[in-house]
Amino acid sequence: MKKRKVIPLALLGILVITVLAAPVAGLVAVEGAKITATDGTTSPVITITNASIEDGDTITINVRDLHEYVASGNFTTDNVVIEDIAAAANWTGAVAGDFLTLMSTEGATAPGENVTVTFTGAINPWVADSGGDYKVPLTATRTDRSGNGYFNFRICTVPLGGLTVADGAKITATDGTTSPVITVNNAPIAEGGTITINVTRLNAFVARGNLTTANVVIDDTAVSATWTGEVTGNTLTLTSTEGATNIDENVTVTFTGLINPWVVDSGREKTAGLTATRTDTGQTATFDFVISTGGPVADFSASPMSDIAPLTVAFTDTSQGSPTSWRWDFGDGSNSTSRNPSHTYTYVGTYTVNLTATYAAYGPKTKTRSDYIHVLNGAVREANTAIEGLIITNCRGPQTITVDTSILPATLSPNNSVLEILPPADSGFNTITIYGMKGGGFSQNGTLITGNPTGVHLVSEEIAPSPGFSSDIGTNASFNYSIDLPSYPCNALLSTKIWEGVIPEYDNKFRWIASNNSAFPVGTAYTAKIAKINFPSGARATVHMSVNSGWRDWLGDPTSTIFIWRIADDGKSGQILPTKYLYTDPENNLDYYEADSPLGLSTFGISSLTGNNNPFQVIAFIATNIIIQANNPGSPVVVPTTIEPEIQKSTPPDPGKTAKIYTNTQGVITQATMLQSTDGLANISLGLGIVARNSSGMPLASLSIRRIPADELPDVPPGAGLSFTGMAYDILPDGATFSPDIPLSYTIPQVQWGREYVIQEYDTVTGTWQALQSRYDPQTGTITVQVSHLCTFALFAKSPEITKAATPEPTIIVSSKSLISTDVEMYGWIISSVVRNPVIIVIVLAALALVAYFGWWKRRL
Repeated sequence: MKKRKVIPLALLGILVITVLAAPVAGLVAVEGAKITATDGTTSPVITITNASIEDGDTITINVRDLHEYVASGNFTTDNVVIEDIAAAANWTGAVAGDFLTLMSTEGATAPGENVTVTFTGAINPWVADSGGDYKVPLTATRTDRSGNGYFNFRICTVPLGGLTVADGAKITATDGTTSPVITVNNAPIAEGGTITINVTRLNAFVARGNLTTANVVIDDTAVSATWTGEVTGNTLTLTSTEGATNIDENVTVTFTGLINPWVVDSGREKTAGLTATRTDTGQTATFDFVISTGGPVADFSASPMSDIAPLTVAFTDTSQGSPTSWRWDFGDGSNSTSRNPSHTYTYVGTYTVNLTATYAAYGPKTKTRSDYIHVLNGAVREANTAIEGLIITNCRGPQTITVDTSILPATLSPNNSVLEILPPADSGFNTITIYGMKGGGFSQNGTLITGNPTGVHLVSEEIAPSPGFSSDIGTNASFNYSIDLPSYPCNALLSTKIWEGVIPEYDNKFRWIASNNSAFPVGTAYTAKIAKINFPSGARATVHMSVNSGWRDWLGDPTSTIFIWRIADDGKSGQILPTKYLYTDPENNLDYYEADSPLGLSTFGISSLTGNNNPFQVIAFIATNIIIQANNPGSPVVVPTTIEPEIQKSTPPDPGKTAKIYTNTQGVITQATMLQSTDGLANISLGLGIVARNSSGMPLASLSIRRIPADELPDVPPGAGLSFTGMAYDILPDGATFSPDIPLSYTIPQVQWGREYVIQEYDTVTGTWQALQSRYDPQTGTITVQVSHLCTFALFAKSPEITKAATPEPTIIVSSKSLISTDVEMYGWIISSVVRNPVIIVIVLAALALVAYFGWWKRRL
């Protein structure tokens, strides 16, 4: 009986899928340009999709919200012009009440053909002032099939005869100046016309208590007019003489204290809001007068503010005014009466600094900077690839390497394809492994080993402060790194500065990354910063950090989780890295952790976090796969080999960046230009000789890029097998074209091994994502595509199933000495997690109960 029930259900499923898959007649609407004048126009284009609109059928648009933007208060047929691109049909339009009805006459309109609705104020004008930049959502509806298309009516009209004013600079001296610029908008100002400014609020800033004509200098860019200015009472009147001032011409008002000085001390920075008024139209514009004349205020700076002990700091007096004496308190019991002293801090700690500056007329003024100087417990260790006995011929490749074993200990192990070098202690490296997988590997002749390297594996020494870290972090805790390169880096220097805790610069950036992902730092044990010379900056690396097993107890949060984080060299990006617990050293009471850094060596820290990094996520993942195996005998149990936090770097709203394009009159690029996104992860390049034109076919003037938040991105169709990575950019202007194509590249901050990535562009006409041919460089984590036009581009990751089918398993060559059993490693982590979190036992038992239940249920079937 059970088998017979399956057939009708299957047929019903096929029927449902068939109905859902049937095309739905619809519309696609693309909005037009923004209206900026009372007689302006905007022309949205409506495209028919899926099924024809027959002769006599209609499209309706509810225009109720457009009435308020028409000067008469009534949107009518006069505000509409209809055009079409249809082989047979002729479209007309009429407004009745709140509805605009478009009608097809003389024939049918086929899918892909267009109807353009031009909203115009030529006969029935728009309002003179829309009150701002407004976007009115409208819906076009097919009355035959109820298909909808959505677009926006956009308007921003400003009143005739207006003004705009750009603020001037802040006044910082008694004879200082500020020059706001007034621009004439929409309509000229005739000869004899005036602009008035009420300057009552400025009297308080003039030493004599009254702003006068002596405080005003007038300049202009008008071709015909000459502007003058005069203060009468509390009103400054600007007058146009000798001619009219045209639209977009400027009048500059310079407020100056040169003759009638400003007050000696305006106190703290103060702002006075002023209003300029056109007397011919009554239109106004506001601007700010800002003053801070620098009365006696004590202040200072220091450099450096943090470094390893002993730390010598140069202090600089930056007090305003003219102090006659100084007294410094450096926070460690020492002081100085020099104006710009230098002081050496001997002991580790954080110090508060005070400066008291004394003035002849005002007496002493004091500036205190709390927790200002950070003297660190740390060390600097250097690793140098220039090693005696190791000779590299043709550094830039193809390389030949020769090792003189009488000077530098080295062996071929386990075969002549692997050269193991034991560098001297002062080199900064613990081991150097060089692979030679071509031409028979390496050969040995006496004390000389020679070959052509195909890969290099460098492992640094253990790096820690010479006296060790404090006991709560672990006296013997240390940091090291390993890195794999395609060739040997000649004359490279890696300088690692390591210190206990974290300085404010990196702590603020780390906390920003964490807090934007609902994770919260409990503490940072120590930080390591690696500076590189002649070394590839983006080479993939692995870092190892250890910390006292009881450190989290000392922090007061034993349930938190340890992670290693990274800040890029430029300080503009960073990641919380997937971090793996390796093992515990009971003799030194240290826990060891490892993290892969796909973007190379830079600045790293080891911290304890609480929040969405709960290890229960991993246990739940294991339990899910056990259940899948119970229902699919023979399928492997999938167990993650690293603890991967659900922490992604997020960004605040992106203001975007713009670059000027230099072309000749034919649109040919005459100066190469590269534009990088604000986050530094996307780059688009225009080389010499590229033809760049805008959507109108004119030479392209500029290029802009802005990162798009996930909630603004068009949806990916279900079933596409893609997941959004968080990297999407709007590159403008829309419709700009290039010949030949230009490169667009993304740098992926956290590349997932084995995942396949693809850049797609969004087609606004069809409302679909289109895949682009991508080139991926795993060495740099960069994916590049060639683009012929500008639109929205986004990075997607293919689902694991698709990636597995499309991508062959990578071949990894490792030294037998560095091979670690993943199974032992993972089981060790699971046992450790249970010991640290006993409640996990409950989850595991629940998982086993589910397994038993599903096994019993399957046997019943």
